[in-house]
Amino acid sequence: MSKPLRNIFITALLMLTAACSDQQTVNAHKAIIGEWKGKYGEAAVFVFHADKTATLFMEGRKLDIDHWRLDESQDPMHLDLEGRIGGRVTTLVGITGFINNDTLNIKIGFNGQRPKGFFGRDRIVLERQ
Repeated sequence: MSKPLRNIFITALLMLTAACSDQQTVNAHKAIIGEWKGKYGEAAVFVFHADKTATLFMEGRKLDIDHWRLDESQDPMHLDLEGRIGGRVTTLVGITGFINNDTLNIKIGFNGQRPKGFFGRDRIVLERQ
């Protein structure tokens, strides 16, 4: 393959990769929007709104999230939930990942540390409602 042709091929491949990456990010952000309920009896409901706010219902308590962020460049994806708890702005850091289109893994690090994986009792498996 000639050098100019190889350069065109590499440029086209990079452009295609970038377009696919942008599309995946848009898809993950769109895919998480909606209501998700604990699949295995967990008393948890997460409602992600398109305006990047959310509402969580956990253990009989409601928590309004002022802003959620999803970083799909991380594996597993990083999920940050910012809201007011006890009058103070607090950011809960966590991880999330789709098991399939209608099932979502979430693990929140309530101690301020982002979890490394979905192992342990604190993992919540949610099902799209």
